[in-house]
Amino acid sequence: MKLNELFQALRLAALGLLSLSLLSCGDEDALSKQIKVSISPASPIVINAGWTTTITDEEGNETEVSFAGPWLKFNYSIDNQSDRYLTIAGIGAKVRTFRFGREVVEEFTFQLPSGIPRHAVISPKTTETLIRDMFLYGLPASDSNSWSVELIFEGWYGTYQEPEKSYRRSFFFNANN
Repeated sequence: MKLNELFQALRLAALGLLSLSLLSCGDEDALSKQIKVSISPASPIVINAGWTTTITDEEGNETEVSFAGPWLKFNYSIDNQSDRYLTIAGIGAKVRTFRFGREVVEEFTFQLPSGIPRHAVISPKTTETLIRDMFLYGLPASDSNSWSVELIFEGWYGTYQEPEKSYRRSFFFNANN
C-alpha cells in the first residue's frame, strides 16, 4: 500500500509541474502575441536591375549605396501592446524562392547604418519604426518571380540594462516582380 501511495504522490507532483510549465509557455505565447509587425508596402516589389541611391542617416550624413539585383525595399514598424519594454538587438531574414524546380533559401543579416544604435528599445503600448527604407539585395534568382521573406527579430523583454526574457519571433511576407 505505501508503495502505491508514493507512486500516486509522485504522479500528482509530476502532473502539477507539467501544468505549471504549460502555464509558463502560455504566458510567453500570450505576451508574444501582443507584439505586431507591419510591413509597408504589404507585398514589396522585386527589382531585377541594379540601383544606386543616397542614404541619409539621422545625423544628416549621406552615403552612396549600390544594390545588385534582384532587390526589394520596405519599411516596418513594431507595435508593442504588451506591458513590458521590448529590446530588439538583431534583425535577420530568410528568403525562399524556386530556381530550376528546386527551392532556394538564402539568409541575410541587416547591417544597421551609422547613427542607428545597435539595439532599439520599444516602450510598452507604443508603435516604433526603427529603420526606414530597408533594402534587401542580392536576392536569389527566381523562376517563379516570387519570393517568400521571413523577417526574424531577436532581442529580449526588458530594457537594454535589465533583460527579463529572450525574444525571437518571425514574421512573413511575399514579394513579387
